[in-house]
Amino acid sequence: MAYQIKPDDNELTLVLKGTVDLSETSEIKDAIKNEPKADFKKLAIEGSELEYIDSSAVALLLFSKKIAEENGMSFEILSLSESANKVISLAGLSNILKIKESKSNQNGKSESRLDDLDISLDNLFD
Repeated sequence: MAYQIKPDDNELTLVLKGTVDLSETSEIKDAIKNEPKADFKKLAIEGSELEYIDSSAVALLLFSKKIAEENGMSFEILSLSESANKVISLAGLSNILKIKESKSNQNGKSESRLDDLDISLDNLFD
């Protein structure tokens, strides 16, 4: 199982592990959609043990954010593995899917992110 939904006090946490790709995202979306949310104030994602995600997993994160907002819940990505964080960055969604902590940050290593780069193309074709 690549996912688990953990209710705790006023927080609902979706734990993602291993590989999350097109073969599993529909099932996970259905589980989130059908999980009772009335008593929860936050939907959180825990993905520090993710090994691989594809674009459907990125869509799953966006879907989770939308579900949280529709139910008056806050949304937070608690942590993501370095590889999953790179996919989010490459998709240009770092500002929308803000990650509280990435695995590389937990290990004290700095990480280069695309949205942190200052790239100028002004002189490229001179």
